[in-house]
Amino acid sequence: MNKKLLFSVSALVSLSPLVLSAGCSKKTNEQKYLDELIFNAEQMYKNANSEKHSQNSELKTESEKLIPIINETKSVASKKDVKSDEIKTATDKLVKAVLEFQPKLDLANKKIYLSNAKENLSKRINPTQSEEEKQEINKYISDIDELIKSNNLEKITTLINKIKSRFF
Repeated sequence: MNKKLLFSVSALVSLSPLVLSAGCSKKTNEQKYLDELIFNAEQMYKNANSEKHSQNSELKTESEKLIPIINETKSVASKKDVKSDEIKTATDKLVKAVLEFQPKLDLANKKIYLSNAKENLSKRINPTQSEEEKQEINKYISDIDELIKSNNLEKITTLINKIKSRFF
């Protein structure tokens, strides 16, 4: 067989699956968005159930509410001939669940940040510091203690920003 013909045939054979798969996998922007949303919701679930949140049973309970919605959305996303309104309904449902859960996860993450900041601030106090510096650090520590008990995301975020700009 001619070397040139052999090369052409082998190139054609090796490209065929690529060409075929490119032609079959035409997802709409809605489907791509839904796939990305499913991925993000699964990441949120994994984050909520990670080791760092192992003591937060409330967060775990709330995260469990995502699973049936994620699974339902996956079944819609995996259909071959899915209708646009089905995608929209599934997307809306998952977006609503994610938007309800996101602040709870943010709050839990920020409370962990505050706990770590409190520990680091406590280590900063040393005998060579002025009384003013010690009082300032102790004030931040007492604010952290107060806000860890609360669920005020806005105040927690404000304190975190103050701590970051002042100490870290």
